[in-house]
Amino acid sequence: MSAQGGRAVDERRGTRAAYDLILFDLDGTLIDSAADIAAAVNAVLAERGLPTQPLPRIRDWTGHGARETMIRALSAATGRAPDELRGAQAEMDTAMHGFADSYLRGGDGRTHVFPQVMETLEALRARGVSMALVTNKEQRLADRVLAQCDLTRFFDPIVAGDSLPRRKPDALPVRHCLEAHDVTAARALLVGDSPVDVATARAAGVACWAVDWGYSGGRPIAECHPDRVLTSFTQLAEV
Repeated sequence: MSAQGGRAVDERRGTRAAYDLILFDLDGTLIDSAADIAAAVNAVLAERGLPTQPLPRIRDWTGHGARETMIRALSAATGRAPDELRGAQAEMDTAMHGFADSYLRGGDGRTHVFPQVMETLEALRARGVSMALVTNKEQRLADRVLAQCDLTRFFDPIVAGDSLPRRKPDALPVRHCLEAHDVTAARALLVGDSPVDVATARAAGVACWAVDWGYSGGRPIAECHPDRVLTSFTQLAEV
């Protein structure tokens, strides 16, 4: 495919692809980062003499950004209500400083790209499909892991959890990308892994395909009724 007038065109058939812009979530969709997130969360808990939390539980808390993951972990470890912790700004700022310090040092270094992701992104780029990234991960953490995984080059723009006044599931990050590419919602697709991503797509009026290997809060992602459930990343080639 080639890009003509901002639209992806299949040169073999002379027809447009189904979508001109694909927006991707990061954690749980493109990369498996749960082990390193859990290591950073548990480092903060251990520093405070609190019980650490198991990886499956921390994985289920992932999706709303690191701060919310940390809030849920502290709540589980202390018995304090999440809303109380959300209101304790200074305390949470200190906890997040510790989280970021541990995470940026590399955690356990086990974050990796899911199978077929690199090959599929290369193929989509070669076909002229524009790609953006919309994540609730904070900018400096997202930049670090994208660089480590050699993913930065695929996406423009990269919208992180603190890039705009509102984050997913608000529609603003998606609408920002649509405006940047001059693409209508009907010609865009959001690929994610969680209820947050499905809700974001619905709020923005774009289609949503969800992978079945991500961080969906402990429930099958099909229960959130995305437009399609992907069992392999190569299925994205069908756009």
